[in-house]
Amino acid sequence: MPSQSQDNEAAILAAFKKEIEDRLKKWERWWNFYMYTTYSLGVIGVICSTLAASELFAASAPKWFSLVSALCFAIIGFVRPEAKYRNLVRAWSELKAAKDAYLFHAIEINELLHIFRECQKIATEDDIQTTIVAPGQKSSPDVGPKVAPAQKSSLDAGP
Repeated sequence: MPSQSQDNEAAILAAFKKEIEDRLKKWERWWNFYMYTTYSLGVIGVICSTLAASELFAASAPKWFSLVSALCFAIIGFVRPEAKYRNLVRAWSELKAAKDAYLFHAIEINELLHIFRECQKIATEDDIQTTIVAPGQKSSPDVGPKVAPAQKSSLDAGP
């Protein structure tokens, strides 16, 4: 018979797993919203801009098309739905991979919890800059592929 602390631990773990699933679903819904918003406003803005520049309509129509186009591009520039979309996709991908790794016993619960917290930061950032670092490691400001210094060749010598 399991002890009360084991029951509590199992309940906490089940709640955490549910929270991960809920977060994944929520992020996927929001990333779809931001993706469709970006494309819809962009297409409407381009169409209205094109119609405003054309001579297909009465004299007052181009002003309305210009206004709608300007509003579409202002919303895209101010709200930045594309950046929000990319952050949510990245956070979702990282958390989904960590969840799967945990389910296949490739990582421990503490690492999953750490990744969950980092993914929450990624999902809410204005720009994608966060790199997930394993617990206990320090982040490096020069994250990215290491490139060896270029070797001088005989062509570099010049005449």
